[in-house]
Amino acid sequence: MAFARSLALTHTNLGQTAERVIELVDEARERGRRVLIFVTGVPGSGKTLTGLQVVHGAIESGVETDDDIVYLSGNTPLVTVLREALARDKYRRAGQAGEDVRIGELRSAMRTKIQHIIDYLQEYLVNDTSRAPAEHVVVFDEAQRAWDAKFGEQRFERPASEPQLLIEIMTRHPNWCALVCLVGGGQEINTGENGMAEWGQALRNVPSDVAKEWTVMGPEEVVLGGETTGGLGLGQLPTEVEVVNEDALRLTVPMRSFRSPAVSGWVRAVIDGDAALAASEAARLSEYPIVVTRSLGAARHWLKMKARGERRCGLLSSSGARRLRAEGMGVTLNATDGIKIAQWYLNPPDDVRSSFALEVMANEYTSQGLELDFCGICWGGDFLWDSDGWSLKSFRGNRWDNVSKPDRRRFVRNSYRVLLTRAREGIVIWVPRGSSADATRAPGRLDGTFQMLLACGAMELVEGDAYRDPLQEL
Repeated sequence: MAFARSLALTHTNLGQTAERVIELVDEARERGRRVLIFVTGVPGSGKTLTGLQVVHGAIESGVETDDDIVYLSGNTPLVTVLREALARDKYRRAGQAGEDVRIGELRSAMRTKIQHIIDYLQEYLVNDTSRAPAEHVVVFDEAQRAWDAKFGEQRFERPASEPQLLIEIMTRHPNWCALVCLVGGGQEINTGENGMAEWGQALRNVPSDVAKEWTVMGPEEVVLGGETTGGLGLGQLPTEVEVVNEDALRLTVPMRSFRSPAVSGWVRAVIDGDAALAASEAARLSEYPIVVTRSLGAARHWLKMKARGERRCGLLSSSGARRLRAEGMGVTLNATDGIKIAQWYLNPPDDVRSSFALEVMANEYTSQGLELDFCGICWGGDFLWDSDGWSLKSFRGNRWDNVSKPDRRRFVRNSYRVLLTRAREGIVIWVPRGSSADATRAPGRLDGTFQMLLACGAMELVEGDAYRDPLQEL
């Protein structure tokens, strides 16, 4: 994995983007400004690593101290894995240097450097409603998933949306502050997640004397909407808010799919149901295999053959793929599983708790923002292809119901967008055959989905590492 990551860094502008963010933070400190900095990128472009590099680089360069910058995320699994990974890394380095440290102490230290957004807001909304935060700089990962006011009030009895609350809390600083938001497109998968639009609404909601103190910085699509923001933008902002275009804050090449930038385009075409475009994008993926099979055993074998050396593999499925249980795949890694999540992502191949075991599946909630080298996607009945296009379903009681609400349909689509963009080096998709004796696993639409994926340019995995390219046989 270390080799894959180092190679990926040579194919992305991640380093330059992180350096530019640090420069903007330094300028804000020197000039006494409040800046709202947006870093955008398609799924897999390295936004999380950029954020961590900003935190590390700001401290290393002296722009900020260890106590003046914090990394936030509302993604519980991501926070769990990052804390454990960094603690383990520090423990390993300390051991090599002959230092006597305890892993428990390192884990505790990571809890202050990497925090959950819920805990952060609790500190400054409940424990102290007027004090300025200890940190002048907040790096907020997956900022497009921040909750709106309606959901925040229902869930936590909060007075406003997460974006608005963060802006108001950071404004408590009497001099300067920086709020760095890492934003990905098409990644909203929960009720109350309105993407970039919610940040625009927050700037329109805060009092004018607060709004005029802030300067918004980011690439053009931050305001207008574009590929890296899922088509959503800030919209028309108050005239008091200065907007500065910073193209350097757009991550350009997907890091997870560093072997070809076409992967995100292929996924987008598949989700949109455009087989011709998907096939065209797939043709560009000479070094990034996308294969599909009807055999779970073949998918597992393929993953084990690919995940050699330091490369990691694992199985993923949608949280809505409820009938995979009938196929023997009923155990899913949940967002509340705590240390089990870290073990799944970090433990070695000989540990049955790790992703290498290919027994427990991660879903969109426990894989978003995280990555594997090779992924096995277990396709569910919640997103199947028929003559009218993609059919979106939710499983209730003993049957599948149509998903009709626009926001829920968007979340189902985004769930599969998340799953299909977790792999850095290649994916295998398993489409079960179903059963004619089980109406919840009707073979017809599963067969149609398999044929659709073939039409989108996926190669059929026949057995072992043998592929059949149906497009070449036409």
